[in-house]
Amino acid sequence: MKLVREFLKTYNFPETVINKIVKNETVNEYTEEVIVRHLKENIELFTSYGFEWERVVCVFRKYPVLSVISSNLINNVIMYFEKLNYSQERIIKMISMCPNMLGRNTKTLSERLARIESLGYTETEVLYMFGLCSIIVELSIENLQQKITDIMSLGYTQSEVHDMTVRHPQLFSDGFPNIREKVKLLKSLGLEDIIIKDTKKIMQSVKKTYARVRFLESRGEVVTKENCNRIFNSSERFYKIYKISDEELYRLFPLTEREERKI
Repeated sequence: MKLVREFLKTYNFPETVINKIVKNETVNEYTEEVIVRHLKENIELFTSYGFEWERVVCVFRKYPVLSVISSNLINNVIMYFEKLNYSQERIIKMISMCPNMLGRNTKTLSERLARIESLGYTETEVLYMFGLCSIIVELSIENLQQKITDIMSLGYTQSEVHDMTVRHPQLFSDGFPNIREKVKLLKSLGLEDIIIKDTKKIMQSVKKTYARVRFLESRGEVVTKENCNRIFNSSERFYKIYKISDEELYRLFPLTEREERKI
């Protein structure tokens, strides 16, 4: 794969990404000349469409098989997304999140979106969810249904889970034990309302939420439903307000196994 390595180095691809590409079994089924041709065409396609270089590198790192996929197939998928009325910016984010779907033809993608509808979502809801979390088309229908059942086991109705997953479809890609621990912590803090109304907030790690709550309590500040937004600020915003980093929070207020059992 000397020719492929040299070509990727001319584009300053990181060595780790180069190794992922040249060691990929599917990629190795093609001659070096064919690989380089596809690489050149696809790199040019991504950059001309508006991908920042970091995103170009990212999609090849996540899905090395892009090195041998036809640029026509990729372009067809992009045009399909445009026909679904996704903006250029949104399409770039969707592909960056799940470049694997570029290996699917448009018929397969259409069928996969339709099967999500079979779980009780409207076409409009599915397109909204797909725009936020494109990886859902790569999950099996059994996986999606199981996640719905799992979340319902935490005490939510099917209607509530429906609304939660529409608002924040990333729930489908998060492990259930992780979701369960986050819900458990938020309920223990009396913040169960936000789980349904502002589902995105449960994606913050238990470790971070716990440390921030304990930090605020150490300052004599009680976290309530009315003022809880501050514990979900970005790390940069939280530091700007309180002048304490996540690392320092974790050191001062660690979530030990003993503390976790108390939740």
